Amino acid sequence: MRIAVAVAAVVVPLLSSVAAAQSAPADAPATTRTTAAEPDATIAFAVNPPMRWSTAVAGSLSVGFAQHHAIRANVASYEYTGNVAGDLIGVAAGGDGDEGSYDGSTFDVGIGYQYFPGRLFDGLSLEVGLLRRAVDHHVVDEFASRPDLQTTATGYGVRALVGWSWMYSDWLFVAAAVGVSGGDYRGTERTTDLLDNRMVETTRFSRAEWAAEGYLRIGLAFGVGP
Repeated sequence: MRIAVAVAAVVVPLLSSVAAAQSAPADAPATTRTTAAEPDATIAFAVNPPMRWSTAVAGSLSVGFAQHHAIRANVASYEYTGNVAGDLIGVAAGGDGDEGSYDGSTFDVGIGYQYFPGRLFDGLSLEVGLLRRAVDHHVVDEFASRPDLQTTATGYGVRALVGWSWMYSDWLFVAAAVGVSGGDYRGTERTTDLLDNRMVETTRFSRAEWAAEGYLRIGLAFGVGP
């Protein structure tokens, strides 16, 4: 009799607890709280507007991380068109602007760090990075001290940009930025006589140069959270 009472004292509470567990609603709140995992990385591809491809082709690959940061690699090839800012200043001063004739090309390869204070690839962006630029420029200007000048050089330097991005969905964006770049350029300058097309002088140079920077990109991003 005592054994039966002891068994009952153990079995009855156990059966009661099992029955209570089986009758509990399936959607009962859990004792632990879980959060949705953030994507480890975001990949974005972007190109310059197609209407510019006849004179300039550029593309970027960005890898975003930690919700506000990205590494952007950029490649660009574009025609040499002279100093636009200098031309505008000349016109504003009452002159005819820059009357030189320009041809040649510029090829850029760069990598930079981007910071987005808001959402990744949306809103304000700040960028600093490294740049390699190869130039092959030809200028003909009869009023210049060197009327026919061919410059071939390679420069290594830095770049700083301030921009803005617009996300039109979780994957489509448009980005624009402006800034400056500067570096040490080494190469050759060749002067040719305009009258008899005879090379007059070839010199080697090494100098620091600064230039205005800017881009407009249309891209696709994969992995950006809501």
